[in-house]
Amino acid sequence: MFRQPRMWRSCCAWPRGGTIDLILMDVALSRSTYQGKAIDGIKLTQMLKADAQMAKLPIILVTAHAMRGDRENFLSQSGADDYISKPVVDQQAFVDKILGLLPGR
Repeated sequence: MFRQPRMWRSCCAWPRGGTIDLILMDVALSRSTYQGKAIDGIKLTQMLKADAQMAKLPIILVTAHAMRGDRENFLSQSGADDYISKPVVDQQAFVDKILGLLPGR
C-alpha cells in the first residue's frame, strides 16, 4: 500500500535499481492511498509508465473484472503491457505471458 510518500519513493526506486523485471499490478489496490488520495492500479500504472526511467518496465494488470471490453478498457487507460483476469484458469498461459514480457526473451 502506498499510504506515505516515502513508500512511493521506495516503490519507484526498485525498478530504477534494476532489480525488478516485471510488475503484476492489482487493478483494485483496495484501501491504498498516495499523498492522502485513494489510488488504484490503473493510476499507479499510469504514474509508473509516465516516468522515463520506468516506462519500459513490463506491467501486467491482474483483476477480477472480466466483462467484455474490460481488457481493452484497462489497457488503454493504464498503458499496461498486458492483462489477466482472476482467478487464473490457464496457469500455463499466465506463465507464458509473464515469460514473454521478461527482458531478454
